[in-house]
Amino acid sequence: MMKRGLDSGNSGGDVVEPPSKRPAPDPSNDNMLHARHVEKIQPQERKAYAHEIVGEAVWMYTKGRYRDIPKLLKLVPVISNWSIVQSVQPKSWDERHEDIARLLYEATQKLGGLPVKAMQFVGLRDDIREPYKKWFSKAQDVFEVVSPTEHVNEKISAFADLVIDPRPQKSASIAQVHFGTFQGKDCVVKVQHKHARETYQADLVTMKELGEKVNKYAEANGAKVMLASLSDRLCEVVEQELDFNLEAEAQKFFYEKLGTNIKIPMVYGSTENVLVMERLHGWTGAEIVSSWKRGEPMDVLGPTHRDTIYTAFATMVFKHKKVHIDAHPGNFMVLRDGGVALLDFGQTIDIPTELSNKLEAFFLNMPDREGLEKQNKVKEWLDLVGIKATKGKEIDTANLLFFGAESKLFAVTENIDPKCVTIVLVLLYLSRLENTASKLRHDLRLEDRTDKRAVMNKFKTVLMQTKHFIRSVQAGRRNVTSYEVMQAAIKP
Repeated sequence: MMKRGLDSGNSGGDVVEPPSKRPAPDPSNDNMLHARHVEKIQPQERKAYAHEIVGEAVWMYTKGRYRDIPKLLKLVPVISNWSIVQSVQPKSWDERHEDIARLLYEATQKLGGLPVKAMQFVGLRDDIREPYKKWFSKAQDVFEVVSPTEHVNEKISAFADLVIDPRPQKSASIAQVHFGTFQGKDCVVKVQHKHARETYQADLVTMKELGEKVNKYAEANGAKVMLASLSDRLCEVVEQELDFNLEAEAQKFFYEKLGTNIKIPMVYGSTENVLVMERLHGWTGAEIVSSWKRGEPMDVLGPTHRDTIYTAFATMVFKHKKVHIDAHPGNFMVLRDGGVALLDFGQTIDIPTELSNKLEAFFLNMPDREGLEKQNKVKEWLDLVGIKATKGKEIDTANLLFFGAESKLFAVTENIDPKCVTIVLVLLYLSRLENTASKLRHDLRLEDRTDKRAVMNKFKTVLMQTKHFIRSVQAGRRNVTSYEVMQAAIKP
């Protein structure tokens, strides 16, 4: 039996000793020991349940009280432990948001699937209201639904030399993760949940419907366009996420193409439902951010580490025309030796020529600081990637999506090109990481910079380098320098 938990020990370089309060599960008090098995809920039942829960949340938001407590108790029995009392006076706004966040979290624990992924994604943002940060971020570490042991054993039986810890290290929306050994080497084993394929597509449709349902409320304004565009795009790549052989192919591709600059776990083997890969030792970006927020001065994920991450994503887009689009901090890792790794290639898309041309035009025409203060200039720039912001909100939209500004949950837009939306989300989460990391490191008196344009400048730099290199090769000049081009690209 292998020992569970995150790694300890020095990560290399000037990394301090890892914090004592790791967000790893404690085997002596293990949520997974009490986890529920995945239940099959038919797509129509899932849709009805989701609409009921969101309807109750909307009622709390608008009225300050629950609509139907007996019905709510049937939908989410765990809330019987909340000591719910239907007050005569409407609840305060802080109380409403606390109740809504907890209701959505508990309902998501029952549903599993895409709602968990969405909650994990949103929970990593630090510019949302505190109750949502508190409850949604719990979905990163505590997801109570796991696949039964017999399902896991059946799926891993294809690998004769594989031994795993039967307790999952983590369970997420589509799969759960176990530690183990494969042919004597430490490994990570990703096993797809039962019924994941049957529910994912239906969940995408439901997500689109719910975005339209809540869009009219101030704090969710923009949900309709963003969630519809995202749903349409993910429907096109759903097979990539649900066939682990395809994920393995993508991971092998980037292992070969990016391996000299950023660590990619080696793939040991795969089937449609199981992925066996190298186990890396370090701390994910999400774990590091959590440590910083607890006041623990881990001197990692500084400017050099972040530049490596941004360069990797930009290189994927402009050089390899294939990119990892699930760019949240849980999917990259600072390693013990001070290097950086990229994880989880379940969401990977190719960049077709039309999209590549749009992205090139977008970065080459990025406004300077003065230009970003002019609505018309920003409007023209956003148009290049199919974003139509609500009139008068162009600057706010650009700052939220591309420069890490703290804002509401969704950008206020009338349209986002589905072909571009996944790249937009990559840039949103990388720019939020930049601002969050620099602020928290400054607060902890760790050396850092403050540059909200860091991500966008890095992408433009890599684009210019790539174009310059291609022109040089075409002209037969291999030994060229791109220094002047780089300096022009990153000029403020």
